Amino acid sequence: MYALFQTVVVLTLSGLAVAIPAPTKTTPLDKRTISGVTAADCDGFTFTSAQVAAAASAAATHVSRGTTVGSNSYPHVFNNREGKENFH
Repeated sequence: MYALFQTVVVLTLSGLAVAIPAPTKTTPLDKRTISGVTAADCDGFTFTSAQVAAAASAAATHVSRGTTVGSNSYPHVFNNREGKENFH
């Protein structure tokens, strides 16, 4: 009796999991919410959380549009060539 009950519960829950629709589209990068931003100190240059959030938002917009800042290649893939380890 317990095995039958267990089977019914598993099948019911499996059916519910299949019935939940999965998102078919992701939100564009520049429309996403940037959260959990904190202030940063980069080798003595201090940036407020508002400045970091604004930079992240601008970078997301550039990436989604395929544009860069001025005549250089920013934003670009971060390669950590300096070997920094304090990323949170």
